[in-house]
Amino acid sequence: MRWYPGSGGDDIRVDAIAEDQTVSRMTAGTFADPQWTQPTLTHPPAGGLGGSQDIAFTVLFLAGGA
Repeated sequence: MRWYPGSGGDDIRVDAIAEDQTVSRMTAGTFADPQWTQPTLTHPPAGGLGGSQDIAFTVLFLAGGA
């Protein structure tokens, strides 16, 4: 997250979410193939494959304005 000074003293918060290797209806066929999934899961950043709820929780967290 980064803060940029806005005009009139208001700051602008800039967030970005870049999902990768997320299980969904669209990618279910790819993740069902062990020849693709096993090498991919050798070193996953979050310890496993992400899902749509992982992205949703991230969006809610960033939109919380804490």
